[in-house]
Amino acid sequence: MSLKSASVLVFNGDRILLLRRSITDSWMPLAWDTPGGGIDRGETPRKAALRETWEEAGIKLRKIQPFWIRKTLGHTAHIFYSETNQRQVRTSHEHDDFMWIRPEDINFDLINVVNRVQECIELYLEEKYPSSSKIRYSI
Repeated sequence: MSLKSASVLVFNGDRILLLRRSITDSWMPLAWDTPGGGIDRGETPRKAALRETWEEAGIKLRKIQPFWIRKTLGHTAHIFYSETNQRQVRTSHEHDDFMWIRPEDINFDLINVVNRVQECIELYLEEKYPSSSKIRYSI
């Protein structure tokens, strides 16, 4: 059985929303992540992404668009892109901090970011600044 999740790259202008996972969280405590989580039975990836963004950040998104489907062994992550004018964030019990940061300013050597999020940000930057011809593979 394959695990399925949905998450959203939420932008406000040129800044992306990152949420820091709580120290008490069982999966990757203190790592920076985007809003997202598991897809409930009978739920579409799009609806799950909208629900998770509301639950984890208190942001009600109106429009989201597919960004990437990341398939790894036993897991399919549906990643969406959205823009919002809302800067205020209400974190859930799963997170203890948040930041709006320009993707270009993220130093992955200094900030512990979930692998999927790092890959998404690198892909976003490759599309924004198409100066390299890297090919992306997920195993």
